[in-house]
Amino acid sequence: MTRNSAICLTALPIDILLHILSYLSVKDILRLRQTSTSFLSLTRLHPVWFDAFHTHVRDANIPVPGFSSSSRSSDITHLPQTSLELLTIRALRLRKNWLSPCPTPVRRSEISPIPLEYETIEIDGERGDRDRLRNVVVRFLPGRGNRYLLTVTAHTNFIRRRFTVQCWDLSSPASQSVEKRKFKCVAVRRFTEVVSVAVNMDPSDAAVFCITCKVEGADTTHVATFIHSLDLDSPTQHPEYAFKYMNHFPGCRRALVFKGNLLVGSTENESVRVWDVRKGEVIYELRDPNIHQQLVCLNAMFLPSPTSDCLLLFWNKSIELYKIPSSPPSHSESSGQPREHDLPPFGLPPPHLPPHVPHRVPHHSLPPIAPYVPPPPQSTVRIPTLHPIATYQWQWRIDSISVSIPNHGQHHGDSSRTPPLSPIHLFMRFDSWYPWPVNLLHHFILPPNPAYTSSATASTSPGLMESPYLTSPPIAVKSISSTVRLFAPSDMVVGEWGTAVWLDTQTDGMGGDGELGQRIAGRLLSPQVTSEPEPIATNLDTSGVASNGLDAIGAFVMDGIVPPPVQEDRNIVVDADTDREASMVFGFRDQGAGEDPEDEWAHLAVDEVNGRIVVGRDGGRIEVWEYE
Repeated sequence: MTRNSAICLTALPIDILLHILSYLSVKDILRLRQTSTSFLSLTRLHPVWFDAFHTHVRDANIPVPGFSSSSRSSDITHLPQTSLELLTIRALRLRKNWLSPCPTPVRRSEISPIPLEYETIEIDGERGDRDRLRNVVVRFLPGRGNRYLLTVTAHTNFIRRRFTVQCWDLSSPASQSVEKRKFKCVAVRRFTEVVSVAVNMDPSDAAVFCITCKVEGADTTHVATFIHSLDLDSPTQHPEYAFKYMNHFPGCRRALVFKGNLLVGSTENESVRVWDVRKGEVIYELRDPNIHQQLVCLNAMFLPSPTSDCLLLFWNKSIELYKIPSSPPSHSESSGQPREHDLPPFGLPPPHLPPHVPHRVPHHSLPPIAPYVPPPPQSTVRIPTLHPIATYQWQWRIDSISVSIPNHGQHHGDSSRTPPLSPIHLFMRFDSWYPWPVNLLHHFILPPNPAYTSSATASTSPGLMESPYLTSPPIAVKSISSTVRLFAPSDMVVGEWGTAVWLDTQTDGMGGDGELGQRIAGRLLSPQVTSEPEPIATNLDTSGVASNGLDAIGAFVMDGIVPPPVQEDRNIVVDADTDREASMVFGFRDQGAGEDPEDEWAHLAVDEVNGRIVVGRDGGRIEVWEYE
């Protein structure tokens, strides 16, 4: 560019220059800034970065670090120019690293839940050579910008296993080391014989998590679910008092999904029920009268607005869709039984300590066994039963499944408008006759019903317009090679922005001992445009013969209603990429290179917005990998 042409360019009206810059990439805008003082001033105008943010971040559906999916577009675009520029650059830099074949972590920090410097330990008369730890749960608390991480650590060196539940603040002062951070434990509570844990998906609700434990009675052992809130308003409060006991009730063995005041879980006999956690009462039982064989519910999901009254159950052989009435019945299973609010919960300080004295329990010690909780009495009141408004049957049993509704554009849209229904990502691994599951991961999409109307009400004979999903079979998008060694830990999770991350043992060609290694891999579950969907071999027709997914109408059951022929949805298209491998490898671990075989990677949690992966290990430690 000559001097005269530069003068002519800067002599253009400002609106013309802004229009020209709107066609440039962020990298070109930064390069243009270095050519002259005129362009330096021009590229520091708010409209330049307003357009750059909308074009390269918002319209490209890229998450913004530091902003949750519920943030509105105005919360970001009304920021000053310097903040908009920084957010745009950070978002694009993180996205480039996150989607690279081998993402490079900027920091790898470690959390040690409980120090292991004690050679011997004695708890409740039980003595062990060392308190052996094992991480069993890592979960981000929703709605808080993924700032807080909930972990559950098992103490496996005792006859009755103890568990420590902790909440960690993953934000750290700017003065800390750039290469490694030290995270603060803001809440801790200890339990005995934990069966399952679930975090509340509604961040506005007071309850934060529920935990189900085995409780020993006089003659029998039963399960009880404990509800806790989290108090972080007092910065000087001791972590032992941050978790606040709210309520507990019997009956729920495995918590499936917890949202607001509703908890969906399975009982001892694998029946699925809905509890009101505030009252501690069963309000509904969910059952398909057409299914007579014993099934296991693997996962559950409450649908977002405008279908927040709908619930999806993912069994090991089927998918069921329910509509939960907004007004629960006044009677329930717990009618007539004594209230349990006055029973002391697990992990409270000993009674000899006054309430105002901090209960400073050493990290290596645990409180006595929880007080006796009576078993639930036999129910004398009939529990209302809800039947599914739509179901779908798989041909093969499912070993594990992770589900997610991607936040495509949710935080950029107009909050006054009702968001459209989004397709649901199903990421699963089928079961096999062998002691290990199938060495393939499958990505399916559950398309929404384009004829659905939210004003429709549930009835005994629902129509197609009343079912938001399952009016057409799931669409197969991709099958991914993922080997799992016998008895090796495996896990999978799908983030809110569509990134699937999984743990397997497929380490061939990565160096080291391929038979002993572990891999953390990932793939962005964003379908590419193609003309013909990939055939599905996991549906049944009416005769029980496998058929193509788009023609398997017999696999679709809807209380006697026969759906119309499935039409190809042009908005739901499958991946044109024929690659059957992971597109990202976040980590590789070679156990044959001096690694402790009892300290394997075991559990995963993913934070796409801030670019973090949390890895729980069998040895109790938790690693936080940060990519921005």
